[in-house]
Amino acid sequence: RRLFRRPRAAGGRPHMTPEQPPTRSRHHLAHDLSLRITAVAALILLAVITAHYLLSRQRLETDVRALAERSTQGTLQAIESVLHSAMTSADTLAEASASSIARSGAGENALPARQIRQWLQAALAANAHVYGMALALEAEFSPTGTPYAPYYYRAAGAGSAKTRIAFADLARKSYDYRQKDWYRKVKHAGHALWSEPYFDRGGGNALMVTYSRPLHDANKHFIGVATADIRLDWLDALIRQLPVSPSSFAFIVSRHDRIIAHPDARLHNVALQDAGLSQHNWRQWLQRKAGRDPRFFHTDCKLPGRRCWVAIRLPDAGGADENRLRTGWKVVMVIPEQEMLAGIRQLSLKTAALAAAGLLALWLTIHALSRRLTRPLSQLSDISRKIGEGALDTPVPLPEREDEIRTLAENFAAMQARLKQHIAALRDSVAREQKLASELEIAHRIQMSMLPGGGRADETGPGYRLYAWLQPARSVGGDLYHYRHIDEHLYFILGDVSDKGIPAALFMAKTVTLYSHALQQRLTPGQTLTMMNSLLGENNDDCMFVTALCGRLDCRNGELLIANAGHMPPLLRHNGTVTQWPLAGATALGLMPGIEYPDVSRAMRAGDSLVFYTDGITEAHDENGALYDEQRLLRLLKRQADGAPAALGARILADVQAFCGQAPPFDDITLLVLQYRGLREDE
Repeated sequence: RRLFRRPRAAGGRPHMTPEQPPTRSRHHLAHDLSLRITAVAALILLAVITAHYLLSRQRLETDVRALAERSTQGTLQAIESVLHSAMTSADTLAEASASSIARSGAGENALPARQIRQWLQAALAANAHVYGMALALEAEFSPTGTPYAPYYYRAAGAGSAKTRIAFADLARKSYDYRQKDWYRKVKHAGHALWSEPYFDRGGGNALMVTYSRPLHDANKHFIGVATADIRLDWLDALIRQLPVSPSSFAFIVSRHDRIIAHPDARLHNVALQDAGLSQHNWRQWLQRKAGRDPRFFHTDCKLPGRRCWVAIRLPDAGGADENRLRTGWKVVMVIPEQEMLAGIRQLSLKTAALAAAGLLALWLTIHALSRRLTRPLSQLSDISRKIGEGALDTPVPLPEREDEIRTLAENFAAMQARLKQHIAALRDSVAREQKLASELEIAHRIQMSMLPGGGRADETGPGYRLYAWLQPARSVGGDLYHYRHIDEHLYFILGDVSDKGIPAALFMAKTVTLYSHALQQRLTPGQTLTMMNSLLGENNDDCMFVTALCGRLDCRNGELLIANAGHMPPLLRHNGTVTQWPLAGATALGLMPGIEYPDVSRAMRAGDSLVFYTDGITEAHDENGALYDEQRLLRLLKRQADGAPAALGARILADVQAFCGQAPPFDDITLLVLQYRGLREDE
């Protein structure tokens, strides 16, 4: 019944109209499925491309490092080969000249200057890598007895690319070789040294380095110095072969951090710290230049992209003597990261573009397949909507493929057939329920019509006021009340049948009918109950019974005759006090034939009220199953001031309803409040 409305048709015949579902946006399964699968595939591809990029970058860095180390190592080997050749030439000249000069002595016996010059020219001609050579002697060992330092070097020939050997006297006053580092430091050190790069103004007039070898006699007396000069301009051509990318470059740094060779000639012989290095990179240089292992690190730089790899190659380790003669030069290569990574990035972009194209193709393929596979589901969705609108005869097509969707369609068709059967049965059931509800409504009206006031009575008569209320727990019930004023007497009864529903209603109707018959015969309350018990017990195979209180009030003097058939006693309100009014009696009506019910006589005084009720009040349940009980009723009556029976009855019923809340009615509720007022003269 909750699925269908039941409005009346024009002809009076009920019909059923299905409720329309609320309108809401539809999500297509094929679209959602293809999007979600493509999204998962996109995430996987993104993870693969990212991992490929990171691994490629790591591999590239490894390869660049290996390439930089090989290149710088080869450069250092080439440099050391040239330096070693110069060292050999100077050492040979020193060893050959030292013994001869020492044996010849000074003065007239001194070695001729011509001989010394021949040695120098021969040594210079024998080594093309050496730019110039000198033999500087102390005055006491010179052929002239004064400072003596002949110097031969390679000078460019006039109008020719070939070089010629030129001479220069380093003993002249304007030069004073004895104050030069290549002479002074070697004399004090006592062993061979390489000088720092310098511009030899007045000598070779070029940027060069000098290897100086001291000369000693047999007694270790210092004789002079044999030198070999190497120009540094050949290093520029050497480092131009090193770069591995268009923007990368290399340079050579001396032992004391001066630039020996650089693509920018303006930086020649400039201190590395003054060449524009940041403080961070200068600290990096100081930390990493120590030691002899290759150094490779990542740092900021001024090249495009502002991130570079820097490789520092130091001389290979050697023995103690070789270390003493080493220059300490370092080859540095700077490689811009952006330039080296450009290929990987282009490859990654191309891969990403291919992946995007693949994802698009994947989405189109999945979308087409999903639409094809889910088309039967879409049809079932449309069919279910039509069936929901009431078109139960809509055919259900079965897919050709033997899969779960076909099984679903078959089950849906079977459900459709069962639904039609169920709705047909439901229509019949609804019709029967409507008929039963109509019959119950008629029965309710008939039952209420048997009671004075139709179940809601508020009456004032000579000498009394009466309020009565009856509320069945179902459409019809088994509680009853009745009253009638006859010959200055008020006859009344209140009862409760043992069952609920239609059986109790029928038994209640029979009880009211017998009571009406007793009123016609003017029977006392006891006689009335005795007669009713006898007749109700006949053919009572279901053992139904009714508890009742039956009374007769003499409206002139307040005398009350009352008989009790198994019912709870009434409550008496007298002068503001409330007490139970115990009544002797017998068992409920209809159970045992032949029982006599005695009349009990009581006297009511003006203003007294009697409250009669059934157990539908005292046994009412709240939502937690708790009972209203008789004590709560007594407390309520004690709090109420004396007043009209209707106000008192309404207060009792309201309190019961508030106690029960949303709990369903437990039993029929019947309440009768009788107040004796006493007859006045005008009555």
